[in-house]
Amino acid sequence: MLRSTLFKLSSLLFLLFATPVWANDAFIYYSSNESSQYSNLKSHYESLGFTVTGSTSNSVSSNDVSGK
Repeated sequence: MLRSTLFKLSSLLFLLFATPVWANDAFIYYSSNESSQYSNLKSHYESLGFTVTGSTSNSVSSNDVSGK
């Protein structure tokens, strides 16, 4: 019985660590003169199911990319 329990536990742990994880958020930094390219990328990634946000800021803030 102990052997069966250990096998089940090890199988569960393997599945937890072997399961792929995919991000569903994207953050794009772009310059203001590339806004049409940003719009195209945003539309493309949103059609694939991503939540897309963007910024033209010259600096990266941890709040901007938190959770992305």
